[in-house]
Amino acid sequence: MRAGGGIEVEVVSSHNLRKLESNLRLLTVKAQKKVWRPALRAGAKIQQRRAKQLAPHETGALEAAIKVRAGKRSRSKIGKGTVSAMATLGAKELFKGDSFYGAFVELGHKVGKRGSRAKGAGEDTRPFVEGEFFLARAADETRTSAARRVMRKVSVGTIRTTRKIVALAKG
Repeated sequence: MRAGGGIEVEVVSSHNLRKLESNLRLLTVKAQKKVWRPALRAGAKIQQRRAKQLAPHETGALEAAIKVRAGKRSRSKIGKGTVSAMATLGAKELFKGDSFYGAFVELGHKVGKRGSRAKGAGEDTRPFVEGEFFLARAADETRTSAARRVMRKVSVGTIRTTRKIVALAKG
């Protein structure tokens, strides 16, 4: 389980989006990644800012641990791979690093020592503290504005990259 939201871009069919899609298809997979990567980071930055606002502010360490990271690579999907970005807590994995407790704050936790879990020891009776889900709320609240930013950056990046390719072909 990972805390934090990724960026989902929902594309509604329209003339401009069809044109963008056709322009993207003209690019190589490598060039497409160069267009998508900074665009996704820009969208994730919006989610990061909101997550920092929603995070508990006792020492500021949790707020400082919210980073924008590249998502895991996947070669199993269409094409030679995918790119993604997300706002996440500190270390690459939850419950690790200096800000390990951020996962407890985000997802919730039980209070007290675990005690014996020997066979027949009974049920775990420790009280549960609900998570604050500040990363998930930040992703939900900023989903539309982040998606708009991503699409705008992809559009501009595609035009720039296409112009570079045309200039190189002419030159």
